[in-house]
Amino acid sequence: MDVDTFLFPENILSFLQKVEKSTNEKPVLFGKCIGHLYSMCYAAGALYGMNRMGLVEINKYFQSHPNVHKEIHLVEYGKLKGKVNLMTHEDFMVSYVYREATGYPVIMNLQFFQFDMSKSKQANPKPPICYHKIKGEKEFYKYYALFYQQKTISPEQMA
Repeated sequence: MDVDTFLFPENILSFLQKVEKSTNEKPVLFGKCIGHLYSMCYAAGALYGMNRMGLVEINKYFQSHPNVHKEIHLVEYGKLKGKVNLMTHEDFMVSYVYREATGYPVIMNLQFFQFDMSKSKQANPKPPICYHKIKGEKEFYKYYALFYQQKTISPEQMA
């Protein structure tokens, strides 16, 4: 988890219980999928995780492919097409190695918000698992007060 991420522990625990039940003892990597390749997305930024089997398979792959970090996987579309090697970003590298090692895709969850509340305005009835790019200690306290304390904070106070 990035240090600028506000996590809702009760929501991630609920999500993890569902993942555990539905994966039936298979390797798992989960997060918010983003990407710049046609062939795969990767778990990014705010928060991603894996189960023990996923971690073991990732470690085995790194051991058997010690130069995997030198591979080149260029952005395939958008304004960065052909200009950026995705392997230089750890989020992509971990997801790529996981996919190569297990053959499984990342488990996607839209409740991993890559931005703070002001940019995450979705009409989605499901509770958030996290917000990302929280700016500073004061903003963390505002989020905490908003979601966990009895007193109400107006949207103006959040700004």
